[in-house]
Amino acid sequence: MIIHNVKGCTAFSLNVDDLEEIDMTHEERLKVIDTIYEWMKRNADEQLNYILQGLTEQCGEYKVISSEPCECCGDIVDESYLDLDN
Repeated sequence: MIIHNVKGCTAFSLNVDDLEEIDMTHEERLKVIDTIYEWMKRNADEQLNYILQGLTEQCGEYKVISSEPCECCGDIVDESYLDLDN
C-alpha cells in the first residue's frame, strides 16, 4: 500500500494505491486503517514516538502553556493531548 500526499498552491491530493481518499468507500477506509495498524505494529520500536506526536498534534486538543518566548532558547511552550477513550 502506497500513501501519496501532494499539497501546495492549488495542488492537493491524498491517495492510497492511486485511489483518491475522498472517493473511498467506508470499507476501503477500514482496509487502509487495518494496513496502517499492521505497519505501526511492525515499526513500533522506531516510529511510536513520531506516530503519537502526529496523532496528538493533528487530532488532539491544543493549548499554549506560555505565550512568552523562553529567554534561553526562544521557544514557546505548548501542549497537545488526545483522549482515546472518548
